[in-house]
Amino acid sequence: MTQSVDFEAVEKAARILSEGGLVAIPTETVYGLATDADNREAVLATYAAKGRPADHPLIVHVAGPDAIPFWAVDVPPEAWLLVKTYWPGPLTIVLKKSERCGTFVTGGQDTVALRCPSHPVAHALLERFAGETHKGLTAPSANTFGRISPSTAAHVAEDLGLKPEGKLDMILDGGPCEFGIESTMVNLSDGMPSILRHGVVTREMLEETLGFAVPDAGKNAPRASGRLKSHYAPRTKLELHDEASLLTRASELADQRIAVMAPAELLARLPVRPVFAIAAESDPLAYGRALYENLHELDRAGADRILALRTPSTGPWAAVADRLGRAAAQFALFGEESMLKVYGIPNCQSVKKALAHLETAGIEHEFVNFRKTPLTADKIDAWLAAVGAETLVNRRGTSWRTLTPEEKLAAEKADTLRALLFEKPTLIKRPIVEWPDGRITTGLDAVLVAEARS
Repeated sequence: MTQSVDFEAVEKAARILSEGGLVAIPTETVYGLATDADNREAVLATYAAKGRPADHPLIVHVAGPDAIPFWAVDVPPEAWLLVKTYWPGPLTIVLKKSERCGTFVTGGQDTVALRCPSHPVAHALLERFAGETHKGLTAPSANTFGRISPSTAAHVAEDLGLKPEGKLDMILDGGPCEFGIESTMVNLSDGMPSILRHGVVTREMLEETLGFAVPDAGKNAPRASGRLKSHYAPRTKLELHDEASLLTRASELADQRIAVMAPAELLARLPVRPVFAIAAESDPLAYGRALYENLHELDRAGADRILALRTPSTGPWAAVADRLGRAAAQFALFGEESMLKVYGIPNCQSVKKALAHLETAGIEHEFVNFRKTPLTADKIDAWLAAVGAETLVNRRGTSWRTLTPEEKLAAEKADTLRALLFEKPTLIKRPIVEWPDGRITTGLDAVLVAEARS
């Protein structure tokens, strides 16, 4: 990639990072929200700026292979071979972490993800920042958690922005990203390599390098960036279709404003006129390079719905299909009836946390304050049947402590508990979540958001 480097800007960015600041940096994949990986407060500020769940691990970006022993242990020979072949470049390797690497980086796991970017600006910054101790930068995508990743500095400015109005200390502009989608991520922490996230370095390339099959990672693999079912999502609902169903769906939505991304030949056959259309690339690298920019444009079009032609899902198309699938996952999971209901009391911290996670994740929801909306017998019965009295009733809360001995005794009996909940709804553990697919759960944190997307 040919990109001039503004060394004065790099020096300024290194100074801000050494002081614990947040700097958006260009990489060949997407723009990253960088900070000092050794600085706990700075890393936690990254989570806060993005609205990212604290158990969602970060990637440590390093200046080169020499940094690996400073951040990881028990490095297998396969890791060195992949690094020799693909670094610097769009490949992340997951290894057992060293003592130096804090759990505030790894989401509490004993593994660390490492990458050496090839973008000349990012590489110059890392070489300037690393020093003798091979310091690294955590740099998740520089966008609000769950939303479309940024492939230009303008995307970062539009979303997170600069202080004082925004959240960042600096945006280091390195032009549009070369590949436009996140790095391939390979787990090498537990024996045979497996793919945690697809990217430009394809399965076929990995298998040719290693000389054996490289499967997708299973359910017991380490948590990793970009693996939530719904991710990279525009605020406008996105639907994926094959050719025939896209034309049918466009007819069904004739009374709505639609935006469409499909090959030019298919756009010419649409039965209605979209408010905005993008002719999709036929080459997977070109499609991936433009993907996030296109999703940003489609999201800004003022449409009620975005329709896109489903791409192939194997070979060089695997990464593109993965990102599109996650961007459209909310509609795929819940369809038109995608609204879930959250019941609780608005001044409770657990409810505030639940609603904040839903807002950050972009999951549509309705909040019901059950101090103002009376609970029905059928609803309480459904909740009791779904989660049980032990889970539903908060026996450690203030409301429980104020009950009389007779009321506490009554609360142990299922036939009288419902009547008691009518009188004291704050006995209910908060929040109660009714999902569009019929599930009823209690509590909503990052784990439950992930469950909703899986």
